[in-house]
Amino acid sequence: MSVGQVPSEWKSAIVTPIFKKGISSDCSNYRPVSLCCAIQKIMERIIVDETLTYLCKHNVIIKEQHGFLQCRSTVTNLLETTNDWTISLKNKHMTTAVYIGYSKAFDVVPHPKLFYKLSAFVVICLLGLNNC
Repeated sequence: MSVGQVPSEWKSAIVTPIFKKGISSDCSNYRPVSLCCAIQKIMERIIVDETLTYLCKHNVIIKEQHGFLQCRSTVTNLLETTNDWTISLKNKHMTTAVYIGYSKAFDVVPHPKLFYKLSAFVVICLLGLNNC
């Protein structure tokens, strides 16, 4: 981390397809699992924890966010939503709900554009222009 480089061993992994369900001949019924070195996984966990701590501390993640957070999931989202609907119906308010599925959303993200935006954000933080 001190030299700003990632070891080349961390840039590769053994990817094993794990069958989910459905027809086994359909490639979309498998999910990839990456086997990589333990120190890489530890470093990834540290980075994720630090990033989430920062985002929560600076109110970047709203309280309604359920995905990718510890102790929150689609189940907690549905429970909270059902509670909100129940209160709204009890108070005779109109209730509208829209759920959008972002299946494979991360597969279509243009990675060069994402890396550019992340590096620009890091530069802004390092220069102290955004109270990072």
